[in-house]
Amino acid sequence: MPIDVAFVPINGRDAERYARNIIGNMGFAEAADLVGQLPVGLACPAHWDMFEGNREDPTKFTRYYEVKYPDQRYWVGAGGQRVIVHGGWHAER
Repeated sequence: MPIDVAFVPINGRDAERYARNIIGNMGFAEAADLVGQLPVGLACPAHWDMFEGNREDPTKFTRYYEVKYPDQRYWVGAGGQRVIVHGGWHAER
């Protein structure tokens, strides 16, 4: 079953975050590889600017995704931007 839109956290995890009791999430490459292997119509990096001290540059995701999965679509919204998703479409693979 295809996935219309996948919002994947990219803010990562590392020793500095663990030291501050922040468990963390996937990093940008892990997130890109996950959605790159699934039937996703649109990949959207998330959590990159959600929490102070737990951020990531979304262009790391987009550059990696463009190179490794050139036929896949992605979208990066502005921090705090509201998104409304209407289902029922997906990219042909």
